[in-house]
Amino acid sequence: LQRVAERHAWPRADFEALAGLFELMPLGTIERINEAAIEASGEPLLEGDDVLEINTYALERMKA
Repeated sequence: LQRVAERHAWPRADFEALAGLFELMPLGTIERINEAAIEASGEPLLEGDDVLEINTYALERMKA
């Protein structure tokens, strides 16, 4: 989450590379992060297809 929060948006290829650094499956990572964000804020953290936009409201609620 800390690495994802370093940017306001992630091109899909960059996000996939980041997930690969941690030996994670990109789609599963998005799903898990969004599940946690929905639990914390009622909204997903990552939205979009080609570019994943960061939902700042969800991010702030996850940090709290």
